[in-house]
Amino acid sequence: MVEEGKITTAVGMFTLEGGLRIVTTPPNSAVIYVNGVAADTWGVWLVLPEGRYDISFGSIPGASHTTPMPKSVLVVPGQITLVVGNYS
Repeated sequence: MVEEGKITTAVGMFTLEGGLRIVTTPPNSAVIYVNGVAADTWGVWLVLPEGRYDISFGSIPGASHTTPMPKSVLVVPGQITLVVGNYS
C-alpha cells in the first residue's frame, strides 16, 4: 500500500529471455511456423523464454524449391538463436 509521506518498496521480477531469428534462403514469402503456429513470412524475430521450439517452413506457391525439413532449436537466455530454412 502506498501512503503519503512514507517510503514504499516494490519488488520486481526480471526474467532474462533469448532471441529467435528465423530466415529463409533465398529470401521468400513462405510461411514460417513456430511450434505449429504461423509466425510470419519473409523472416521472424522473436523474444522468447528459455526452451526448445519446433520450427517448420511452408511451401512456396508456384515454385519448384524443396521445402526445408522441420528443426528443433534451443533458445538460451541472453543469446540469439539463428535458424535458416534453405529452399534448394
